[in-house]
Formats: sequence, C-alpha cells, structure tokens
Amino acid sequence: MNRPIKPEIKRLLDDGGIYILVLFAELTKKLRTKRKKALKEEFSRLGYSNEFRIYSANQLANFSESFPALVAWFRGYGSECLPYSSWSEYQEIIRPKKFIFDEDRKKWMEEIQQKLRNANDDYVIYRITGLSGIGKTRFVYETLSANDLKHRVIYVKAEHFRLSNIYTSLQNDPNISTILVIDECDLNQHDEFVRSFSGKGSRVCLFTLSYERGKVPPPSMSYHLEPLSVEKISEIVKTEKPDLPDNLVDRISKFADGYPRIATLLIDSYPLGDASSEEFWNISDDALMNRLIGGKQEIYLPDFKLTKKVLQRLSLFQKVGYYGNLEKEAKWIAEMIKVDYSNFKEIVEQQRRRGIIQGTYYIYVTPFVLRIHLFREWWLYQRFTKESFIEFITSIPEDFRSDLFERFLEHIPYIADVESGKEFIESILGEEGVFLDGSLLKNRLGASFFLKLTEADPKAALDCLNRTVARWTKEELINFTTGRREVIWALERMVMWKNLFNDAARLLLALGEAENETWSNNASGVFVQLFSPAYGRVAPTEASPQERFPILKEAMESKSKERRLIALRACDQALESQHFSRMIGAEFQGLRKEPKLWMPKTYGELFDSYRQVWEFLLSKLGMLPEDERDQGVEILLKRSRGIGRIANLTNMVIDTVYELIKKSYLDKKKALIQVSRILHYDAKEMIPELRQKWVKLKNDLTGVDYASLMRRYVGIILLEDHFDEEGKYKENLNQKYIQELANKSVENPQLIEAELKWLVTNEAQNGHKFGYELGLKDKNYTLLNSLIKAQENVEKYQSFNFLGGYFKAMNEKNPDEREKQFEIFAKDRKKSRWI
Repeated sequence: MNRPIKPEIKRLLDDGGIYILVLFAELTKKLRTKRKKALKEEFSRLGYSNEFRIYSANQLANFSESFPALVAWFRGYGSECLPYSSWSEYQEIIRPKKFIFDEDRKKWMEEIQQKLRNANDDYVIYRITGLSGIGKTRFVYETLSANDLKHRVIYVKAEHFRLSNIYTSLQNDPNISTILVIDECDLNQHDEFVRSFSGKGSRVCLFTLSYERGKVPPPSMSYHLEPLSVEKISEIVKTEKPDLPDNLVDRISKFADGYPRIATLLIDSYPLGDASSEEFWNISDDALMNRLIGGKQEIYLPDFKLTKKVLQRLSLFQKVGYYGNLEKEAKWIAEMIKVDYSNFKEIVEQQRRRGIIQGTYYIYVTPFVLRIHLFREWWLYQRFTKESFIEFITSIPEDFRSDLFERFLEHIPYIADVESGKEFIESILGEEGVFLDGSLLKNRLGASFFLKLTEADPKAALDCLNRTVARWTKEELINFTTGRREVIWALERMVMWKNLFNDAARLLLALGEAENETWSNNASGVFVQLFSPAYGRVAPTEASPQERFPILKEAMESKSKERRLIALRACDQALESQHFSRMIGAEFQGLRKEPKLWMPKTYGELFDSYRQVWEFLLSKLGMLPEDERDQGVEILLKRSRGIGRIANLTNMVIDTVYELIKKSYLDKKKALIQVSRILHYDAKEMIPELRQKWVKLKNDLTGVDYASLMRRYVGIILLEDHFDEEGKYKENLNQKYIQELANKSVENPQLIEAELKWLVTNEAQNGHKFGYELGLKDKNYTLLNSLIKAQENVEKYQSFNFLGGYFKAMNEKNPDEREKQFEIFAKDRKKSRWI
C-alpha cells in the first residue's frame, strides 16, 4: 500500500472495473476482513469507490470442482482423459467439417440434451452403437456441444479408463460432477461401468460408444446409428468440397453408402486436377476396413481371419442367395472356403446384427467400399489365367451358374488397377482370349462379360472389337441380335474417351448401317448423339466437335446410302443449339476417373463448330440424291432459327436462305414459314440491323406479284398471321390481302387460271376464305365453270375448301342459284360426291 498505482490497474478503475485480488494461500476469516478493510481505505485515498473481490487458494479449488476436465488436468490425468476442447482436435471430430443430422439423429440429440438438463438425481447412461465410420463419436460430440454441457465433459478410451486415477476420483470424490464419454467400450466394459457409477446419481452421466451392438438393461438407454441417406452424405460432400462437380458429388455419395468417414476418405483420395492416376479412388485406410470386418479383434486371430474369409467370398458377388430355395448358393460359398455351414451361418448372422451383411432372401456385404476392398484383395492373390478363370466359373454348380456369374461380373470393373487384374483383362480380351473369334459376343452372358471388361479397360475392349465385329460383313451385322445391345453399350463407354473416339464411332456407324433395332438408343441413334455440341456434363465425349468432324465427313461422303442418311441425322444433331440432354451412366466405369467431357474454351469455339457443320452440309446438297438433298434442306431450314439467334452466325443463315432461293429444289413455302416464325418469336430480341435483314428476307420470299402473294396469303396460314407487331391477338389481319387478290382475280381471270391447279388441293390452306371472297366479288359467276373444271381434274390431294367457300358466298347472295348448281351436281355420278 501507499505505492503509486500501476497504469493497468488505474485504467481498469477509471473504466469502472472490478478489482480482483487472488492469493495463493489460505485466508482465515480474520485475515480476510483485515484485507478488505485495507483495500477499501486505499481505494478511498486514491479517490475510487470501485467494487473489489478477494479469492484464496481454497476457494479456487472449490470452484474447479465444477469443471472435472480441469480437475483431471490439475491432477495429472491428461494422458488418460481429455476435456471437450482437446477432444475437439481429434480427426474424427474435425472431419467432416459440418455434422449433418438426419431426422433420427436430430430427435435423439434433443432427447438426450433434455434428459441431461433435467436429470434431477437420476442416473443417466447412454449406449451409442454403430459401425466404424458411421459417426458415433461425432454424434455424441455435437450432442454435448452446448456451453452448459461441454464444460462437464471428459472423453476417454475404455481401455485406459478402468485403471486410471480419474476412475478412482469419480467414485470417491462427491464434489466432481461430470459427463463421461467412454469410447470403444464393449458390452462387458459397459456393464462394469454401469455397476461402478449407478449409485452416483446425476453427478456422473455416462456415454459408452461401441461398434458392438447388443441389448443393454435399464437404466441404460440405447441408440444405434444407421447409415445416412445419399442426400445427407451429399450435403457432407458439398460442405467438405464446395467446388466439386455435381457428378462427382453424386458418385462419392453413392460409393460412401451412408458412412461419413468413407465419404471424407473418398474426397481426400480423389485425384484432382491433372493427377496421373486413372483411379477414381485409392483408399489406403486398411485399419478402417479391418474395424468394419472384425471390430476390435486383432487381425491375426483365427476368428478375425475366418470372418474375413466369409465376408470376402460373399463380396465376390453383388449378392448371394441365402434363404429358402436360394440357400444353395450360400452353401456352395461355405463349401468353397471349406467352412462348416453352421459356422458360416453363425458368422453371417453375427455380421448381419452388426450391419455389415444385409438382406434376407439375398445377402450382400456393406458398405460398398468394403465389398470392393475385399474383392480386389481376393483378386490380387488369385492371379487368374484364362484357363483358371474358366475353371473357377465352371466350379459354380450349373443350376445357378448363370445367375451367380452375372452377379460376379458386376465387380469386374473394379479390378483394373490390381496388377493381376490388369494381366487378366489383357489376357481375356487379347488375341488369344475367349473373344478370339467374336462368337462369345453373340452369347448373352459372354456379351455381359465383355461389357464389364470394357468398363475395366476400354482400350483393350476396343482392340478386341476391331479384331472381331469390325471385320464382320453387313449381313453378319444385320443378323447380330443377341449381344448387340451390350456391344452398343460398350461402345458408348469407349467413345467417351478422346483417344478411342474415332474407332469406336466407326464401329457404331457400321452397326447403324446394318440397323436391326427400332428404339432410339440403337446403334444409329447413339452414333447420331455423338455429334451433339452439348458441353459439360451433357457432352457425349471428351473429343471436341472439331475432332469429331472427320468421322461425320466420312459418313456423309460414304457410298452407302444408309451411312449418308445417318450422317444427315448427325448433322441435324450437330446443329442443335437450344435443348441438350444425355442419359448418364456411360461415364461411370468402375473406379476409373470420369472422362473430362468436352467444354469449349470460348463461345467462339462452339460457334465455329456450328459454322463448320452448316457450311459442310450446304456444300454437299448438290451432290446428294434428291431425297437426301431434300432432307438436308429441311435440316438447314429447321435449324435456321436456333443458329440464327447467334449474332455471329445470323448473316451465314440469311445468306444460306438466299442461296437456296436460287435453287429449283427449295420449297419457298417452307422457307417463308420458318422466316416468319423467326420474326414472330425473336424479333424483339434482335438488334435493329439484324431484324431489318430478316424482314427483307421475309419480303423477298413473299414477293410482290400476284402468284407470289397468292402462295403467301392463300397457300399458307401462319400462327403469326393472327398477332400484330405488339404480340396481341387479332382476327382477320390478312383479310385485306385476301380481298385484294379476289378483286384482281375477278378483274383479270387469266391470273387465277394459272393458280387453279393447286387452289383445289390441300395446298390452299386458306382456300375457303379466298373462295368466299372470290364468290362475293364474282357477281355473274363468270369464274364458276373454270372452278368446277379444275375441281373435276384434280388428281391427288383434292380439297373442297376453295370451291366450298365460293358456294358459301353464292348461297348468301343467291340461294336459288346454289340449289340449281347442286341439282346439276346430283345428276352427275362423279360430282354428286361433292355435295
């Protein structure tokens, strides 16, 4: 006292703060009173009236009892147990970054929190179970994250806890109140801890965590965590890796099978960027796999080895029959591994209780990653040759060989990165392999086998097809039915890869030329889709349109009519600019990284692809047979609206229509219809300069002479004719043109004589309205005989719209004259049908 006040203390007092004095010594009541009096006098001398407090060592000790983790740290138990803050640094807590609750987990968390806060003097104990990687520890961590709970938490592993000092302290010290989280705690340990702490009331709340599922008696409350849904895993993946493409998010979410830990491992193992690995994943966490197989069992123990053997053989197949008549499949598996069937069933039921085996009539191993891990490990040690593989297949009993073999094939795509798997695939698909002469491709199982081998090694599979299918005659290809679908699906997978595109596309074209299927995804349909300019996820291949173009050119210049017709359809597809879609699936090939589907570097690259195909098709029109040429013109007109919307290509489209106008084979009516629609729907979005060009083209197509105007206003009814420039619906917008044409026809009958041939057919879409106006204008019916004669002489596509309109007007003006004409028609056998 009586010393100058320190600057920090002065600042605190000036700000109205509370002065706290901590003494690391015991204070009697007399000493405490004396200290208080001295502080008060000193504060008064200095001009302060602030509140102050004095804490002694014994008070601090009492305060700390409220924080058991702190007590454990003070007493040197840090190596045995952890406070909540230290627990939060565990990898299984850090990853995933965000804990995703499903409906059950959310409900259970709220139930547990409510019970902990309202325990009164009840003993609270929870048993949390679930397989490794399912998120048990993280669930409890998140449940205890509230401030009023986490400061009471001690986290400890079961094997350390039983012999630890904190175990003794919790039993003997009534001042310690804690929430004890015991991880990796088996059922026996759980029972022991329940007995040890059940008399402590609510001051010791117990959580035991384990992979081991089993019934626990009251007062224990049990929660078993099941795998999350694909949607919830997808949320986790997106949180962990926000920049991951949607297709990869979907694939990882599917492979994770509901396990958050597996999802994070897949994310970490996925080679991003230009990594050289072709694998989608390469999980090296053998410890996790072993925990899934045997829990805490040591891997060298006989029980673990036997369990692994059973799971591994089951993992060879997508699923295995287990119940009723299907049980013979499981019995064969047990016989194959020389395990007594009763022991086999005991292991199956044990693993079913754990959740590793699922299903009833058919059983299968989960999660998917474990199943593939076991399958690949088995294959690694098999080192199959062609002969030994055939021997393995024939060892399956004949009555279920076909079905079980198909379920075995489902996993073949996942052996491509196993050295013995690579050797096997190359051997099977090689020149001396089972597909040597291609006959096995004409067998359903053989074709299915080939399809799965394609997913494992598309290059070797394509080489195999080039030695077989590519050499078949057109007649052989036409007769290729069984196995055809699988070969087409295989080719769909091959064309995904840039380096395989050309040869695979040629094979699809050859099959398309010899088409024998009618559905849209037949060989020709798949070939056509290859030339879609779609990009990103809906692109059909890694190859750019420029890299694909030579194949299109080959097909168009082929001597084969079938190939040229397919090429025309491909040109049509290549000029699509609005709607893109693709059935997903072909890009997913085993564990192989997905192809980097084409993405244009600039819009200019995309526009150049349109220009290349457009100009190529235009240049070929004059060399094509009439029916193919007409189809080519139809494609250009149909695509003119979509391509014409692209400002860089508008002039090309307009110039093309002008060029076609000069050709005798152009149906100007179709061209006019298309240009009118373009203006009706798109004019408002056009810049004035381009809009004027389209208007000029429309006017040039319409023409100004009588014959051209007749073709336009009598020959065509356009939806656009019923809307004004502001887009409002109006009736009879073109009525004035019809009336003017009717006047000219009456004034100069020679004009209409030249048009009568088509006016009495269905070409005259507006014939009834024109016939009516003509009937009103033709006062003395001077044109009637010419009209009747033209109607009489029509050869095909006859229509009575025009003549009917004329007689409608006659009926309004002079009903008697109409009746007179009808009586004449009735007496004529041919004309009587007109009435």
